[in-house]
Amino acid sequence: MALVSCLMIMIIMINTSFKEVFLFSLNILFSMKNIPPKYYTMSAFIIGFLLLEETNSNEQNALGNWLMLISQVLCTNAYFVQLNNLNKANNFNGLSIETLEKMLNKLKDEIEVLKKENRD
Repeated sequence: MALVSCLMIMIIMINTSFKEVFLFSLNILFSMKNIPPKYYTMSAFIIGFLLLEETNSNEQNALGNWLMLISQVLCTNAYFVQLNNLNKANNFNGLSIETLEKMLNKLKDEIEVLKKENRD
C-alpha cells in the first residue's frame, strides 16, 4: 500500500511546478505517520529528486540549508522532550535521587538489624 502511494506521488509530481511539489511534499509529510520507515525514506528521496528539476544550484543549496535548519529545530526539540521525560521518570513521583538513596540506606540498616536478630 505504501509503495503504491510512493509511486503515485512520483507520477503526480513529474509535471508540476516547484511550489506545487513543495506544498504537496509538506502535505505528504504530515499525513504519513503510519508508513514503514523504508517507504518514508523513499518518498523523501523521490520528493528531493523531483525538486531538482526546477531549481538551480543556488536555490537547491538555499532550500537544502533551510530544510536542514527545520530538521535541527525538530531534532533539538525532540531531544529536550525526551530529556524532560527521562528526568520525570528518574524523579519517581517527586522523590529526589538523594531521598531515595537515604531511604535505601535506612532499609539496608534495618535488614542488617533483622539479620543480627535472627542469628541470636
